Amino acid sequence: MNVCKVDGCELEVAYESSGLCNKHYLRWRRHGDVHYIETTRGSSPEEIYRCILYKVKKDPITGCWNYYPSGSNKPKTGGVNFKGRQIGVHVFMWEYQNKKQRPDDMYICHTCDNPPCCNPEHLWLGTPQDNSDDMMVKKRSAKHNCENNGNSKITNAQAEEIYRLHWKYRYLSKISATRNVMSAKILALEYGVSEHCIANILIDFTFKGLKLRDKYAKYHSIPDIVKKCKVAGCLEKRRGWGYCKRHYASFCQYGDPLKAKKLKNPRRRKK
Repeated sequence: MNVCKVDGCELEVAYESSGLCNKHYLRWRRHGDVHYIETTRGSSPEEIYRCILYKVKKDPITGCWNYYPSGSNKPKTGGVNFKGRQIGVHVFMWEYQNKKQRPDDMYICHTCDNPPCCNPEHLWLGTPQDNSDDMMVKKRSAKHNCENNGNSKITNAQAEEIYRLHWKYRYLSKISATRNVMSAKILALEYGVSEHCIANILIDFTFKGLKLRDKYAKYHSIPDIVKKCKVAGCLEKRRGWGYCKRHYASFCQYGDPLKAKKLKNPRRRKK
């Protein structure tokens, strides 16, 4: 009888090509390692701890114990079933180290700010408010992150340039009564992002930490003289192309805004 080639295993070989028994062959197929230890609901804390350590890679520089779930080549957060509870790996490591259960209204926070880390020395017990305060102090929130946010597609410098160009051209167009505007569509094509992304920057919905609206407040204030019709002597409110409603209608119909003075109502057709 051929015996499995794994040291200490006396089971019969089930697959001649690999020289492994059925148990070790399935471990190798599922997890890529014949020595993989799989935990179950009835596993003891020591078995779960040993299984977690098997999936951990220690970083000598930061001291983090990065957890690699089965089938993953990147460190990620994971979970285990312990005493009928589905908890995170870092929570289990803290409970195993401190020999007590975490309260339901408390969090297990990281001093290293590395979610996949499960090093008990990097974990501490705190309230949800403590966790939020720690995030704000370290400037890790979405408000402070800006370009460091995981969903960000542009840098802080690019966001500031987008905001400045759009509102500068819009300010100049209102003063000079021209249609020279740097639209969101043009900026989206230039920076390779969607128009929705550009629009969120322009209305100060994203990148709030840069305080762009306060920095370029001069482009949002328009002098009162600019709001008037550019025809000399007309004090009506400016509409299209720098003209009031009456002069603009004349300009569109005749090509000359001053012809509106000769007509009582330039838009009314003659019967």
